[in-house]
Amino acid sequence: MKSLSLATSRRALILFGVLAAVFMAQMIWWIIFQVRTTAQTRDSLTGALADKQTCIITVLNGHYQAMHDAITESLNDGFSVQTIANYAAWPSISGIAEDDHISPQGLSDSLYYVFINEQDSIVVFLNREYPGELLAGKTHLYYIPPPPGELRDITWVTDRQVVIDPEGVSLIEDEQERHRRMLTMEGGFFILLILLGAWLIYDAMKRARRLEQEHILFVRSITHELKIPISAINLFLDTLKRRQFDSSLARELVPKMKQDIARLNDLIDNLLQVRSLWEDTHATRRETISISEELSRFATAINDRVRAAGGTVKYSCEPELFIRADASELARVWDILVDNSLKYAASDHIEIGISLRRVHDRAEIVFIDNGPGVASEDTEKIFEQFYRGGVGKEKSIPGSGLGLYIAREFVRRNGGTITLRNGKHGGCEATMKFRLTK
Repeated sequence: MKSLSLATSRRALILFGVLAAVFMAQMIWWIIFQVRTTAQTRDSLTGALADKQTCIITVLNGHYQAMHDAITESLNDGFSVQTIANYAAWPSISGIAEDDHISPQGLSDSLYYVFINEQDSIVVFLNREYPGELLAGKTHLYYIPPPPGELRDITWVTDRQVVIDPEGVSLIEDEQERHRRMLTMEGGFFILLILLGAWLIYDAMKRARRLEQEHILFVRSITHELKIPISAINLFLDTLKRRQFDSSLARELVPKMKQDIARLNDLIDNLLQVRSLWEDTHATRRETISISEELSRFATAINDRVRAAGGTVKYSCEPELFIRADASELARVWDILVDNSLKYAASDHIEIGISLRRVHDRAEIVFIDNGPGVASEDTEKIFEQFYRGGVGKEKSIPGSGLGLYIAREFVRRNGGTITLRNGKHGGCEATMKFRLTK
């Protein structure tokens, strides 16, 4: 039966997925809507600019048309000095003169109309700056005067004279593009957050499922670890209840029973140790110690145990290295590493190498064996509680999956780091580093 936490996590993921899908659809629609609105706004602004250009051109041409009609009508009725003076006062006219009184140079440098009737020929000079003055303050529009000379067309102002500033159009387009990018980035950011949230929930479910599997494996391992020695002790007690039994058999069974009891004690110690680490009730007594002496003492102490298992210990140590740590906790870590090397040995002859050296400001301790090594995907997971990677999952190999978890926690509590990897020539290599005090 699946655990309640997994079922709850699955329901949360489904609910989150539905809400995320709705939100993402809404967000995508919002982005598309805003992009379309931005494009419409840009088109509206550029269209309004074109309409303003057309309006200015129409106004100017209408003015020049009205001026042309008025002067033509006056010319047909006969000019007077007063009439000419009135027309010359118009802001669009710079001057009026009879044709025979004007030099050719004056005509070549001016913009003018020529009015002719049966008796008179009048030249009306236009104020070339007038359209530009009229455009003053009109954003993104500017005036380009036509080349000097006689104007043949009454409505001579075109889009070649009243021009839309390309930089103004570029500014409008750049502003709209900036808004579009901003909307796209904001929408993409929210979508990314949704995907990240979905991934985090999925990863939490994976971890919960794996933890549940590890708990099941742990219970099975604990049951196995407890059942075997208890059955053996029970068998031994049944043997003792017999009135007659072979004393040589007792001498043979008693050491085995003691081993089983030690095995039970170790298991119970591990469980109590994990509990104290969880509850943070285990006190660490850190003090300055000679790591060289402590490791040398440990290597000597385990020599007989390794030899009894058919192995050898090779030890090299750099002297006079000191660190701040709890010596008993470090000894417990080293004992776990040696116990794993003996437990997972892949050959009849076990080789365990222990070395200590200074690396910059650190003391580096390396334990290496000739065992099967560790799978690359297990080098980090193997320090997790209840996890038994690779061969550790075989029922024939005793263990609870707590040893390396305890080892890592002890190393961390003493200010060090521990890593596990395969050695260059095979086997498993555990490296611990602690900051030196001297």
